[in-house]
Amino acid sequence: MKKTNAILLSLALCAVPARAEGFLKAVGSEIRADGGAGPTVVLNGANIGGLVHEPWMSPLYADEAASDWQAYELLDSRFGEERRREAFSVYRSSWLTEKDFELMAREGMNVVRLPVYYQWLMDTNGNWLTDASGKIDFSKLDWAIETAGKHGLWTIVDLHGAPGSQNGADHSGEAGNGAKLFTDNPGRTKYQNMTLKWWRGVAEHLANNPLVAGYDVLNEPSRTFSNAMEQDVVDLYKKIYPEIRAVDTNHVVIFEAIWTWNKLQKPANYGWKNVMYELHCYGWDHIGDDKLAGMKGFVDGQISDANRYRPDYGVPLLIGEYTFFSSAAAWEYGLGKYRDNGVNWTVWTWKVKGPGSSWGVYTNKDDNTPSVKWNDFATILDHWGKWSTAEHFKRNDMVADAIRKVTGRLLHPQADTLEIPGTRTAPEIDGEIDDVWAGAARLELKNPVRGATERPARDDFSVEARLLWDEENLHVLIDVTDQTLSTSGANSYDDDGFELYLDVGGRKGESYGEGQFQFTAAFGDARLAENKLNAEEGVEMAQKIREGGYLVEISVPWTTLGASPVAGTRIGIDVHAIDNDGGESRKTKLAWAAHADETWEVPGLMGTVRLGAMPAPGESSANAGFSLQKRGFSAKVAGNNLYIEGVRPGDAVELYDLRGARALSARAEGETTVLGLGSLPRGNYFVRAAGQVRAIGVR
Repeated sequence: MKKTNAILLSLALCAVPARAEGFLKAVGSEIRADGGAGPTVVLNGANIGGLVHEPWMSPLYADEAASDWQAYELLDSRFGEERRREAFSVYRSSWLTEKDFELMAREGMNVVRLPVYYQWLMDTNGNWLTDASGKIDFSKLDWAIETAGKHGLWTIVDLHGAPGSQNGADHSGEAGNGAKLFTDNPGRTKYQNMTLKWWRGVAEHLANNPLVAGYDVLNEPSRTFSNAMEQDVVDLYKKIYPEIRAVDTNHVVIFEAIWTWNKLQKPANYGWKNVMYELHCYGWDHIGDDKLAGMKGFVDGQISDANRYRPDYGVPLLIGEYTFFSSAAAWEYGLGKYRDNGVNWTVWTWKVKGPGSSWGVYTNKDDNTPSVKWNDFATILDHWGKWSTAEHFKRNDMVADAIRKVTGRLLHPQADTLEIPGTRTAPEIDGEIDDVWAGAARLELKNPVRGATERPARDDFSVEARLLWDEENLHVLIDVTDQTLSTSGANSYDDDGFELYLDVGGRKGESYGEGQFQFTAAFGDARLAENKLNAEEGVEMAQKIREGGYLVEISVPWTTLGASPVAGTRIGIDVHAIDNDGGESRKTKLAWAAHADETWEVPGLMGTVRLGAMPAPGESSANAGFSLQKRGFSAKVAGNNLYIEGVRPGDAVELYDLRGARALSARAEGETTVLGLGSLPRGNYFVRAAGQVRAIGVR
């Protein structure tokens, strides 16, 4: 029952394109990708504990302020509301940074459970907090979701602290005043209505964002916490579900059964669809190696219940919080059982105050806890600004190593399905960068999947791939920066080299079959080998040394892949590159999509790309620039909608802001394509379709 609440802020997130096939969905007792039609996804990750203060684990003294609520009141009385908001912003921006998401991905995780305090978005009277434009200020939430997605993590949005408090504990944001969301009091109706409003607003904002894994509607709700929840919680669940579904039919809705399965009935009994049930599992009576047998029995009981209720209820399970405390053997046993039984989980917690604590994947090396009662404002800011993981925490190897052993084959999201431009001018396969490559899709290989867990310095080893397609071939350019080119490996796969993985059927899965390929070559090879189906007919490759590295160009015929290319087709792909600096084994291996070096046997670890529109005859190929053209489609803004005419069905339609960041995208469906602009900030944008660009203004 250790808790928190979650995250920070900056950059407002651009709207994510709505594609039903891009969402996770509950199908029976599994979570599946692509709206339920894709492979099974097992969610394994961490909670961001400590963003909503719990004095035992984050920098707040309990005798001064037992929770955020008391800290708000104390700081408001001392410095005023505006400075209190500044102090909490400094703290949260230090406690959670982009580096945390990067580190989670390196541990193989694919999800973050994001505990959120309702007051990030709403005041105590139920009024939305707004930004400078007057719109609801979702910047904290958006920043976290987008940044997590950038590093291959889905996000579970967890209402950890509800209006009035759902349990009266410190981790709800308001300690000591009871569970006013449920207890008989004059404000109960007010708080429940605020909660319904909060979830409807959040769900409407995130409805089209496939980086969101689901909505965890209330954390550990109970009128008599820490006792189990009662019927009044289920009654509120029944009100929250239709509020979400009125504006969002895409996302999984997650209901906690605190503390046992039988606190909820089958989803069908309530009329719920696309839901997941959640338990929190803490074996408090079995802490330490001397009680290992008891912990094993506790875990076995969890698994027995899961295997009984999941098929009967027809619902997936998320163990949203757990720890195995201080026993390495318990961590290995428990996580092995979760893995072998396909259990979704998020460990409590990612980071925790105190050196040597068994609770955190990362633990604190320092103590910069200020007194909110006595320290001056500058001192509080100084102390609260010194909680970044990279500078003030260390990896808890016992916990992190146990987690890393079971997360190697997890599927990860992509922030947006990359689009490969079509071209009518094929590049010459000679190891040179022709002009046509300027308009190609680009992949930066960021994920270290073997060797060092940190990415090498860019001038030591870094890789960018580019992709184009035409009616005959898929074209790939791999640009490798590597200061020491070596073929000294004991095996060919230990030399400097590269791997290209393709799944033209897009089925991915756990093992290779028809339409799934692995192309490999070492630096200097004249031949590109295909290791799965011997599909090498017509394949061309050229390598050439350049200053500071080397270039590779590849063309693979669609006929060799057994595919017929059509704009809009989604295919699986990944590119890996190997660095050997003169030894017998690989020093480093980088990948674009995978987070573990197992794509050679698990095609499901590939990323996804989509074939973009092919330019019409006579049009420029793969135009990546914003050249405003006079002919072609029209784009007109009326009210909150953008109306586009003159684009062929299936063509991509994209909206970019002035920084070049994509704000919206869709597929043309007929003579007129309509994009909703209500979620966009005011300003000027570019519309791109069929290789052309139009400027519009959003007011």
